[in-house]
Amino acid sequence: MMKAISCLCFCGLSIALSAQSTLQTFTSPDRAFQFKYSAVLVRCTPREGQLDFLVPNGQLDVPNGCICDDHLGSAIIVCFTYPGRSEHFVGAFFVSEVQPGECMEHWPNTTCRPLPIKRQDCLAGSSNWWSPETPRSTTRGQNTRIDSVRAKLFRISDAWMSGGQSGEIYRVFHGKRCYELGIQERGVTSTGYDPEEFEEIEKVARDDDQKYGQLLPQALHSFRFLAASRR
Repeated sequence: MMKAISCLCFCGLSIALSAQSTLQTFTSPDRAFQFKYSAVLVRCTPREGQLDFLVPNGQLDVPNGCICDDHLGSAIIVCFTYPGRSEHFVGAFFVSEVQPGECMEHWPNTTCRPLPIKRQDCLAGSSNWWSPETPRSTTRGQNTRIDSVRAKLFRISDAWMSGGQSGEIYRVFHGKRCYELGIQERGVTSTGYDPEEFEEIEKVARDDDQKYGQLLPQALHSFRFLAASRR
């Protein structure tokens, strides 16, 4: 009996590891970019009428880890999370496009046309990510690459009484468009929990991180633009 149980456990683990190593390819609807992701990851889709993917407590009809909010002016294109058990520590990989924030009136008609986003404005990030007291060394970001893609890296964070959020956002200017991509993570603090309860919460989060922690960075670092999208 013990041998049978051991075999079942081993087979289940083998299937899980095999699924994690199986990569699928996501190509944007306009065929501008592509990346590879583990078949284990869960794609986030918005509920009808929902403006973004923000899911702080798992009560909506999207996976609990889909913290894919729109970053103040960015339209989410795609977002993935991992299938962990933890509802208290979650993470997601996202790709979005920064939308123009201003319009120009054209006489004689009064239709409002968005002004094109300039490279320097795209790579400057967003002043809304930090408080006015944030050092310039933080807000100006860091020149980097995602494989062969040149990008500007910004590290952002936020905290509240019972938790916090952090992430790395990459801004990329390509084909006269401004893209954001990165990984967001959100977690709780011990405030409001009994020590034993919080210890169990941390244990579940550690287990999830050990199983799935490398899947979101793998998707991020496989991101590339397709040759056909160059303008």
